[in-house]
Amino acid sequence: MLPGILLSLLLLPVLGSVYQIGDSVPLARMEQFHGQQTSWLHQLGRHSPHFGVDTEVVKPIPKPSGFSDDDAYKI
Repeated sequence: MLPGILLSLLLLPVLGSVYQIGDSVPLARMEQFHGQQTSWLHQLGRHSPHFGVDTEVVKPIPKPSGFSDDDAYKI
């Protein structure tokens, strides 16, 4: 019991240091429109969230061709 707790305490700094403040967090999205889905698309750069930074991330989403305001568009 005690060796397991000690091992967990020793590994905690290693596991907690995977991301540094400001590191980009990988993100993927999928879209659905008129019953068709896209494959997973990776968010890169400034459109992905950053670890430990409390800000909004605004992702511009291009409207598909033939889109009207009454259509359902899922992300």
